[in-house]
Parts: sequence; C-alpha cells; structure tokens
Amino acid sequence: MISVDTLNRGPRARYLALEMLTEADDKDRFIDHIFDEKIRGNAMPAEGRHLVQEIAFGAVRHRNTLDSVLDHYIQFAMRRHHVVIRWGLRLEAYQLIYLSRIPPHAAIHGTLEAIKAFAGLLPKDIGYTNAVLRRVHSDIHDKSPDAPHSGEDRNAIPARHGWCSFSRPVLPAVGANKKLFMAIKYSHPKWRLSRWSDRFGDEDTLALCQANNRVPRVTAIPVSYTHLTLPTKA
Repeated sequence: MISVDTLNRGPRARYLALEMLTEADDKDRFIDHIFDEKIRGNAMPAEGRHLVQEIAFGAVRHRNTLDSVLDHYIQFAMRRHHVVIRWGLRLEAYQLIYLSRIPPHAAIHGTLEAIKAFAGLLPKDIGYTNAVLRRVHSDIHDKSPDAPHSGEDRNAIPARHGWCSFSRPVLPAVGANKKLFMAIKYSHPKWRLSRWSDRFGDEDTLALCQANNRVPRVTAIPVSYTHLTLPTKA
C-alpha cells in the first residue's frame, strides 16, 4: 500500500474516482451524490475534477458493456473479485475502450498506482489487474471515427468519439439474442430496449440508443449586459 498523498495528479484523480465508485457500491448510493460531496471540499484543479467525473460516471454508465468485455479476459466472474479490483478493471477498461485522448499506458499506470493506495489488497491482486488490462489493450485493434460496415459487427463498440474495434469478438452473437447484442453494444438495459422495440420498432430503437450515447455539444449564448438592469433600492 502506498500513501494517497504521494500520488501524482493522474493517479490521484483515478484514486478519487475509485473511492467514489467503491463507496457507491458498498453503500448502495448514487455516484453523482458522492461526487458532489467529495469534490465540493476538494482543492483539485478543474482538469482533475473533469477527469474524475468523466471516468467515474463513464464506468457506471457503461458497466454492462464493460463487464461483458472483461468477461473474456478474467478468470472468475466480476462479483467474485474485491470491490476495488472490480471497479479498477471497469474504470480502466472504460478509458481504454471509450476514450481516445489519454495514452493507454499512462492510463493503465495511473489506475494501478491508484489501486495500490487502497488497503487490503495483495501484490498478486495488482499483478492480476495489470495482466488483464494489458490483454484488453493488446486486443484493441483500432480507434476510428468511422462506423463498421456491418451493424452486427461483434468486434466494434461505439466509443465517445467514434468506434473502438477489437481484434476478436467481444460482443454476444446477434443470432442468439438481438436485444442482448444491442443492450451490450450500446450500454442500455435489455428491458428498456424491449420496451422501445415494442413501441417504436427496431430501427427507431437503434436511433434512440445512438442518440443517448452521443457526446452532447457544448454551446455558449452571448449575453449583452447593456440590457441587464439592477433593481433599485426601495
């Protein structure tokens, strides 16, 4: 175990994200409530806060997809791993699959350093996590803004700014259960896709999934202060 105070900015941000995720898991709380509590009294720079929010919320939002992908690389089911290892794997897999601006090796190193700051873990836990994450990274074939030719491609997952393609199938077979395939691919609950499909049809259901996963645009509306007046004192 290492001291949290010795962590650099990247590992420290990942430590905070992991701390929030494990607390939400242990206490069955919403991650956004914990985020507000932790960040409000923390002197972390804005860049660090943005990283914490991105990776913590992303790991929760895409949990079913991340677990499905990680099942190809882990020896035991996710629920059998220590809570810190579970969320450490999800946290880093989210960065590897969905994000493009963070160098993979730096992200893996930062996550491993963050995990080392938690009590109750053994060196073999760190080694195991490192091995799994590096196998995931080695199987990522390409990051591209272009969608795959087939909508039933089992190797490609829609990422934040394009697509993440693996060198092996990581999604369930389409023929066995199309709704399960879409639920894992687009990180939506299967029950919701079934409800949408019954109400809107498969084509509109796909469009809804894609719209929900799309990164929202940030817009700024200029304000003319010449039209603002302060209330006069009574």
